[in-house]
Amino acid sequence: MHEPMPPFLTRRQVWILTTLAILNHITFTGARVNVSLTAIHLGASELIVGLLVAFFSVLPALLSMKAGRMLDRVSPMTPLVASSVAHVAGVVVPFAVPGLWSLLAASLLIGTASNLFYLCQQRIFATASARADRTTNLGIGAIGFGVSGFIGPLATGVAIDHLGHDQAFLMLAVTPVIASVLLLAGVLKLPAVAAAVAPAAPEAARAAFDLLRQPRVRRVYAMGLLFSMAWDTFTLFVPIHGSHAGLSATVIGMVMASLTAGVFTTRLALPAMARRISAPRMLFFGHIIIGAGLLVFPLTGQVYVLMACSFVVGLAVGYAQPLSMSMMFDVVPADRAGEALGLRIAITGASQAVFPFVLGAISSALGLTPVFWSLALLQFAGTRLYRHNHTTTDRVRK
Repeated sequence: MHEPMPPFLTRRQVWILTTLAILNHITFTGARVNVSLTAIHLGASELIVGLLVAFFSVLPALLSMKAGRMLDRVSPMTPLVASSVAHVAGVVVPFAVPGLWSLLAASLLIGTASNLFYLCQQRIFATASARADRTTNLGIGAIGFGVSGFIGPLATGVAIDHLGHDQAFLMLAVTPVIASVLLLAGVLKLPAVAAAVAPAAPEAARAAFDLLRQPRVRRVYAMGLLFSMAWDTFTLFVPIHGSHAGLSATVIGMVMASLTAGVFTTRLALPAMARRISAPRMLFFGHIIIGAGLLVFPLTGQVYVLMACSFVVGLAVGYAQPLSMSMMFDVVPADRAGEALGLRIAITGASQAVFPFVLGAISSALGLTPVFWSLALLQFAGTRLYRHNHTTTDRVRK
């Protein structure tokens, strides 16, 4: 006889889902580095490089709300498989047809696929976790992103130096192929609550941005946006700054990997930290740490200083993102978890689509230092979000 399925996610299921996410996210993080460095190799300007990076977030920004609502009403297995297959297609395109246009297609496809998998994963953690386990499960998922964020850029940098840009793209197809095979083989079995669908509500009652009417929700989204901007700034400008400093692709990958090493380190410690320090206090100091790192980074081309700076910034963004995510699920209605997550990604995705293009233009005109310093000032300004030094877990009205 088959054992009955547990009512909530088991730790084994959490780790299986996290492993599948790692396999896909390695491709996403590696592709972002390779798209940037390949464009630079082809002679593209910083403006074009910023545009290519921005296109990783264009469709997620436009479609996340609809995707979130869809996931509130369908079983997650089909989107998980489709996302994994799309990762494969996204890196095969620039391998098969090298050029700037194929890089653009890869950015759109890989960015959209990664967003869909992320939406599915986070919704599963939000709806299928026991209340006492949700922060821990989100933390485990966040550890996974730290692992993939370390492996992806580092492996891609080494592959570029030894195999070339095109072959590096082909290498990045391996891990999502494995994820696709594992999903089709049925290794991930989810409790029934993960596949539960919410009944369709009248459109007037579920207007796209009505969640933003709640001040608590707006503050949580603003927190997440600022931390996401810090991560995206490094993803875009570390390859550019490293190229200007004459660093090899391998060394640039090491600097990128230092960021995610910091992320991984702090996420391992997150459960213990969360028991001892309040979330608002941790997030407050996170803005200060990131702001300081952004001030220092453009002033040096020394590899070890860049790696140390990236590691320290990674420590802050590492705990900030899962904390702000958990706070969001605390304040939104349970049956709108997917929609709320979609709105969060739409907001951050819009910034990811606009800011690389705008910042790339500023960098082309004024250099990198004004870009880093202006974003540092934004981080310092973000500390004002915590002037009400409390967080309520009461859910907002539906």
